[in-house]
Amino acid sequence: MLKSPLLHRQKGASLVELMVGMAIGLIIVAAAASVYVTTVRGGADTLRSAKLNIELRGAMDIMVAEIRRAGYIGFDGNTNLSTNPFMQANTNLTLVGSDCILFAYDANGNNVANTSDQFGFKKNGSVVSMRFGGTAPSTSAGCSVGNDSWESITDDNSIIVDTLTFALTYQCLNSKTGAGSANQACATGNAIYDAASAAAVKSDLVEIRNVTITLVGHHKDDALTRMSLSQSVRVRNDRIQTVP
Repeated sequence: MLKSPLLHRQKGASLVELMVGMAIGLIIVAAAASVYVTTVRGGADTLRSAKLNIELRGAMDIMVAEIRRAGYIGFDGNTNLSTNPFMQANTNLTLVGSDCILFAYDANGNNVANTSDQFGFKKNGSVVSMRFGGTAPSTSAGCSVGNDSWESITDDNSIIVDTLTFALTYQCLNSKTGAGSANQACATGNAIYDAASAAAVKSDLVEIRNVTITLVGHHKDDALTRMSLSQSVRVRNDRIQTVP
């Protein structure tokens, strides 16, 4: 029986052709795997950045909102702001070093400075901690109060706080003359304060305060995923003093 010419011409793939096909297939698989790995890695980086952003911005928002309240007291028209109990020596807005700030405000609305009205923020190891009341009334000792009055507001399981600093600037104004001095608290040695003290009729002085907060941190699992925030806070309650 004669063989069909068509059947006679049919041949399988050669070894070279098979190897070339396999190589092309491996290249395609490797490219797909590379795209997949890049996508997964990019997603992980995005999640870490989002977590860092939420933690640090959340902490910054809390600090800004609370510091703005420093010195608050209910005002009914008869309140003597120059004797505000939330702006006295042991309750006034105070920096202890550069990484701890302490202040007080009338949280319970009774116009009396209690230990439950003492607040503050500090860098405590790798977290930002907030003071919710204190066992020591003195602001100068507040940063060393036991851990029972401080609570973390950042999560060190995922975020490491590298830097938390506070800088306090002042402006002192004479409410009678309008004279003012920049970046000086209303106290002895300030020309505005000394001039008011020497005057025949004493003046009320207004101390305007601004706090600049700097917060830097990174993700615990990736030191390169970092964020730095800085914000200036105008304390809404000015400190009123009547010179002696």
